[in-house]
Amino acid sequence: MRAHADDLNYYADGLERAIDQAERELSRPLRRPWLRCTCAVLQAAQLGRVVKEGLVVSAAGVSSAQAWARVGHLAQACLAGRVAGRSLRLVGRASCGIARAGWLGLQAGRDFWALPAAPQPTLALAVHRAFWVYRCVGHLLREVKI
Repeated sequence: MRAHADDLNYYADGLERAIDQAERELSRPLRRPWLRCTCAVLQAAQLGRVVKEGLVVSAAGVSSAQAWARVGHLAQACLAGRVAGRSLRLVGRASCGIARAGWLGLQAGRDFWALPAAPQPTLALAVHRAFWVYRCVGHLLREVKI
């Protein structure tokens, strides 16, 4: 037989733990935007690995279910089919996690590259500028002789 359903179930459990850990990491509040962006990229890569391995486990489950059904072990074939379905659900969940990680990384990158707001001038600087504008306007009015 190709693979035992318990072995495939063990792999699916590992994939589910990886997804849970990636979701926990994505929900952590990080202070710096570059840290949030880096965390999102790393978790997207981790979830991409989960998608790849989940598809492999699912294919192995389907193949195993077909092999068990040919031999006549229908209970084992049903277990392998359930593991294949579970791993496909995990692939879907990991794909949604990749989309979420991409969105969070995009937001953090936008926050990181955003220009800081211009500082407000102090009162003394505002008075100084107003004085120089007044002098320039007065000089222009004297030159034009209005």
